[in-house]
Amino acid sequence: GWTWSGKFNIRRSRPEVIMRLRHKMKGQTVIVTVELVEKKGSTNMLVFRQSSHPPFRLENHTMFPLNYGQSSTRLGSEDTEVDAMLLPYQSADFAWDEPELRRRVLVVKTTDTPT
Repeated sequence: GWTWSGKFNIRRSRPEVIMRLRHKMKGQTVIVTVELVEKKGSTNMLVFRQSSHPPFRLENHTMFPLNYGQSSTRLGSEDTEVDAMLLPYQSADFAWDEPELRRRVLVVKTTDTPT
């Protein structure tokens, strides 16, 4: 099924958060906007909708496929999530998996380099 990217905070000062949802078995990713809607009284509603304006667009202007993802801790750690591929001369929309991390690092690796 679909998996949630990571934790997020909704505040009145920032009522929207954009994040990634993914279906690992199907290899699909959807970028969604989560919005806090305040109703009368003390009722609050979270609305999830496909994002019409993702925060980033990645473009691969090379001849090499690129793997990319967000590092959840520090660069080079075991927690690096390189989970998507961008083919040569293609582009992809991107949003952070963990939008609340203080330090966010995008990891990009070429697939045709020796390991």
